[in-house]
Amino acid sequence: MELCELVGEHNFSGIETGCIDVQDSYYCDSRSCNFVKFTLDGVHYMAVEDPDDGYRSCCRDLMVSDEAPKNSFAPQAMICSMKGDGEWGERNDILVLTDAVTGEIVMEIGTENCADYYPCYHFFYYPEGMACNQVSITDEEFERILFS
Repeated sequence: MELCELVGEHNFSGIETGCIDVQDSYYCDSRSCNFVKFTLDGVHYMAVEDPDDGYRSCCRDLMVSDEAPKNSFAPQAMICSMKGDGEWGERNDILVLTDAVTGEIVMEIGTENCADYYPCYHFFYYPEGMACNQVSITDEEFERILFS
């Protein structure tokens, strides 16, 4: 499955990060790889880093997972898009989740500089950007905090 297939409006409701052992055909053994598991519209997806040769890395194909991420929360409306190419023409294959309420980026996952000799696995998570994590206070409370 390709990251671009998730472009559109979705409800984001879970995330988990960690490491798993993945069989590596190049080295003929298993290697420890970073992973991100996340839930959109009730479907659990898993993206796994391919460390390649230690200098290059990338995001392997996106997979649907039977297991839910360990961290779940009430569904949050997201707008999913693909990140544009870099300022020097670097081609990116990165899915960006932007909170539909706050307009802030919540998660980025994929491969940066994917058409170059040195591609790079790319993952960032900003939970503070989700609407459920926003602090809402009145003007009076703000002034009291500011001037106390």
